[in-house]
Amino acid sequence: MTTATPTEEAGGSQDGTLAQFESFLRAATEEMPTQELKDQVRAGLTRRYENPPLQVIEECSRKRMDVTAARKLLFYPGDEEAAMYPIMLRNAPIGAPVDHPCTKSQIIFLGPLYLCHRRSWPFVRSFVLNGGLKSLVGMFLHDNLHLRGQAIEVFRDLTSEEVFPWHDYHKLATREGGPTSDQAELVRRMFELTEVGIIQKLVANYDSAFPNASYLCLGILAFYSSFLRVNFCKDQVLRFSQVLLDKLQAWSKRTDVSQEERELARRLHEDFGRFEPATMPPQQQQQESKDTDAEDEFMLFEVKETFDRTSVNHVSDEALRETGTKAQDAWKKRGNDAYKNKDWNQAVACYSRALDVPVTEEELLTEGPRRAVLHSNRAAAYLARSRASGNFEFEDDEFGHLAGCEMASAEGGERAKMNCKAAAMDCDQALDLQSGMVKARYRKAQALEGLGRRDQALEAAKSALNAAPAAMEREISALVKRLEALAAGKKEEEQEAASVVAPAGKGKASLADEDIGPGAGGLLGSIMGGEDRWAGLGDASVGTGGASTEHKAPLIEVISSEDS
Repeated sequence: MTTATPTEEAGGSQDGTLAQFESFLRAATEEMPTQELKDQVRAGLTRRYENPPLQVIEECSRKRMDVTAARKLLFYPGDEEAAMYPIMLRNAPIGAPVDHPCTKSQIIFLGPLYLCHRRSWPFVRSFVLNGGLKSLVGMFLHDNLHLRGQAIEVFRDLTSEEVFPWHDYHKLATREGGPTSDQAELVRRMFELTEVGIIQKLVANYDSAFPNASYLCLGILAFYSSFLRVNFCKDQVLRFSQVLLDKLQAWSKRTDVSQEERELARRLHEDFGRFEPATMPPQQQQQESKDTDAEDEFMLFEVKETFDRTSVNHVSDEALRETGTKAQDAWKKRGNDAYKNKDWNQAVACYSRALDVPVTEEELLTEGPRRAVLHSNRAAAYLARSRASGNFEFEDDEFGHLAGCEMASAEGGERAKMNCKAAAMDCDQALDLQSGMVKARYRKAQALEGLGRRDQALEAAKSALNAAPAAMEREISALVKRLEALAAGKKEEEQEAASVVAPAGKGKASLADEDIGPGAGGLLGSIMGGEDRWAGLGDASVGTGGASTEHKAPLIEVISSEDS
């Protein structure tokens, strides 16, 4: 694989960084068809280099950033910077406005990744190991079709056998010494995409939302099915649902696509149609009938062997000896009992142990909803512990996000922040698995409020209220009103301060004065900026990978019962 991302030079000197940027520009434009296009792109990227969007980067990364660090992150990233890209490509919260910082960040960072960084193995390695594949899959149903297309193309390139031997992991596992830890973790990250709905997101692009979309997604579906079957399925038997098989058969008979696309669909249908269709577990079937449309059952597939999950939290030998929902439910019940008894330390430990229980082959299809509940429950325990009074005896955690942190000896305020951060992380993980989970949205709002990020807390609380059942409306509404009151008071204070210090004849600067200016009109627009910065996004809110409101309803979300 050609390494196109510039390497560091000259100890970070000005001449060295300029040379790195020039190297990036050459790599980014070398395959463009005309000199005019190359010149336009170079000009846009140079403006971005001269004036990096620090505010957006800081808001999304939650890190302080200076110009030098921002330039390195964008144009010549090392391993540490590549590890930040999955964060910078995350979807905006459900219901967020079209100019949300996360959407701006996606436009800013997908451009360099698409143009250059995807061709650098050191970058790709760090990107994938830190969750980059999930971030890309999260964009497969993005309302901005330019971003959607770029994300799908980048993912397609990363599945190349020239990048990594994805189909040879089973061979490595049988060799003396087995695969390296890096190889195992890379394969794990690819396997974990079963948890974030990769199959239904690919098939949802059947109607070609952008040129060649259906062919690209069908190709990725073929890759991913083969990847699962070769590496993880007993006797290489991977079973699709009947609905997915029917979809492939219809795909093979389309008249609006190329012969190559029809032939690929035909081969997939013929290959996987040899096996008995997968059937939905009774518990899942009952839940699906309540909460989803039958047309979305094409998401189902069955893997007869699952990947060893031993790195979610520090897995103990005892947890590894137990498997299946019985062990998981036992740990969850202990966690619920500890929560009711206000033993927050034990609750965190038990929910963490439940998350550590390896999944069995029969339970793969329902693993996502179960894990979402466990993450949400653990978030509740972290939140409760963040508010605990001085009479509560804090202990250092052995499991979970705060394992190894010296929490018991920390100051009260710092300890509260540690628990709120852990709660927010768990809520994000729950929402990655079930974006419609109201309790996770609500708890995320509480965690963000505890961290002092009231604007983001208000966004999360409103999204929870919009989907809240009647039993939760009053509680969530009270949080929304409190946060709105705090926001109104802050705005009034800012206006008063501005009226005192503003020069005569000038009003308060508008937010547009600080806009970063990336357009949403495709790759060129995203790096050039433009007058109609967000015109390409339309008026619809940006969902977590959801389709535009102008199209059919979003794909299914399995709604499970929530505890705590």
